[in-house]
Amino acid sequence: MRKKFAKISERFVSLPIAFILGVFSTVWAEIPQDIRLWVLNDRHIQRPDFHKYTKNYREEGNVQAFQLFKGDVSTEGRIHARLEVYGNEKFNPGNKWYIMQGTWKVKTEMKLICIAQLKDNVTENPQIMVHMNDGHRITFSPKGKGPTTLASEYKDKEFELKIRSNGLVEEVYFNGVKKYSGKPNHTSSGTKNYFRWGLYSNDKMSHDAYMTVTNAYIGAESEYKPSSVLAFNHGQGLSLRTLPDNRVEVSATTLRDTPLSLKLFDTSGRMLGSPSIRTLKSGNNQSIWRPFGDKSGPGQYFIVAEVAGKTAIHRMVLSR
Repeated sequence: MRKKFAKISERFVSLPIAFILGVFSTVWAEIPQDIRLWVLNDRHIQRPDFHKYTKNYREEGNVQAFQLFKGDVSTEGRIHARLEVYGNEKFNPGNKWYIMQGTWKVKTEMKLICIAQLKDNVTENPQIMVHMNDGHRITFSPKGKGPTTLASEYKDKEFELKIRSNGLVEEVYFNGVKKYSGKPNHTSSGTKNYFRWGLYSNDKMSHDAYMTVTNAYIGAESEYKPSSVLAFNHGQGLSLRTLPDNRVEVSATTLRDTPLSLKLFDTSGRMLGSPSIRTLKSGNNQSIWRPFGDKSGPGQYFIVAEVAGKTAIHRMVLSR
């Protein structure tokens, strides 16, 4: 008998600050809507039909959950097992950068399983593949090159992943740090590139595999606007988003001339520096904060905003 699909609500959350403050109601990013689903023999599944495949794929809030079971295999052509989503938008080589990013967590005993890909339409082969090896070691492989280890001991543990490409240069980031930059195999003007993420085995599934991806984003990097929102009583709300140069924009609906406290924490829950006390400006209800001054290092940080007795948390992932 197959195990029941794991509850997404029981997913990991490595946010010690949230537990320290006793709050965790922040929404960071919506699941991409313009995506299709590929489940074993069924491909190109449109969003209105996703509900037919909840045994393998589910969405809740900003989390996507993927699950393949021992024995799963595609009966089309060669032996393999695929459960992936992919964006409908494809991009040509040029000056515009596109990204796929999010927070991954994988639980499996599979010796090798792919969890993310950058592909092109020339050969339909991946230009970059990211794998989970032996259930805990994460590697990436550019086309024509051997695997490079990103990290080990990541069994059932969160990590940040980003693949960045303009069709002429492709990059891999792990936990906010650039790990690779190289040239794709195909850079002609007619090449169309696109992203996939999920679970893909080049063989029959020898073990169960379960993966969640939180805050997934695919699309133009210039259009990425991460934000966090905490609903207030009486329809009031507070939102924070990261701006260029590691600045933070704080805005609130209906709140004007209200004292605002901003604090910066690292992932251990340690406050960095002193709180910033300011006032939301009348008219646009906004305030801009540069928590790092002119210096910052790569990694994850958390902004905690308190206003009118309410709290919101915003995560910042700095790559440099």
